[in-house]
Amino acid sequence: MKTHQTYENPKDLLIDAGADQSAPVDIERIVKHLNLVVRYDMGMPDSIMSSLTIENDRYFIGINANILKSESSARFAIAHEIGHYCLHCQNCDKAFTDSKENFDEIKNFWNTIEYPVILFSYGLLMPVSLVTREGQRIIDDFKADDLNNPKISIRDFVSSMSKLFVVPNDKMRIRLTKLGIIKK
Repeated sequence: MKTHQTYENPKDLLIDAGADQSAPVDIERIVKHLNLVVRYDMGMPDSIMSSLTIENDRYFIGINANILKSESSARFAIAHEIGHYCLHCQNCDKAFTDSKENFDEIKNFWNTIEYPVILFSYGLLMPVSLVTREGQRIIDDFKADDLNNPKISIRDFVSSMSKLFVVPNDKMRIRLTKLGIIKK
């Protein structure tokens, strides 16, 4: 059983990995910084989205390649498993398998394992400083492009942000709502 540095705050991990300066967050750089390996697995059961396993003192993130076909969904699953690794795997040989329900913030609000991991993954892929800076840039660019109609729709704003951060639209909408940038 191998020990590793833990991170309770995704901001600290972003800084240590040198991945905190631009969107999208360089998830591959974080994976490398943590000495993890990502495997895209065509043989995973459909009930499993992703996993974190340990083999010979090395941690592996498994991504169900049959289900997580978009880059944004795969990135979110990788961030989720990094959350398990950082929050729950110090001095342990525990494995995690995650179904679609494990990524649902509302269903897992009272789950002391999954809810902190979900919050960690939001903070890792959509850090507050980058979301506010890039959000303001998108709004300013929109205003400059359309002087007759200087308001961007919430739908277009969420879409632009999710494309920039390479995360699913629904996850970006939740993040922007939680940060008070948009209303429900």
